[in-house]
Amino acid sequence: MSATSNDSSTAVLRECAMTQDANGMIIWTGGDRPVDPDTIVAVRVQGDIPRMPVRAGDWPQICWRHRPKEDPKSIWNIIAYKVVS
Repeated sequence: MSATSNDSSTAVLRECAMTQDANGMIIWTGGDRPVDPDTIVAVRVQGDIPRMPVRAGDWPQICWRHRPKEDPKSIWNIIAYKVVS
């Protein structure tokens, strides 16, 4: 099994353990990126700004880990995600 295949399996297991919202997105409360950087994900950010699905690695780690709420850039904190492909 390759490292990529193993990483994908781990991501699937993490997804199953997470809570999903009504749109099938996985609620995210912060931490290290939960999927491989090359995985295409749709995300919802704290500022509710619509975004097109992109590579998970295109989002800086700080968006996955979360800035403090008083930081003006916290509107880019990822609060939910869904693996698209």
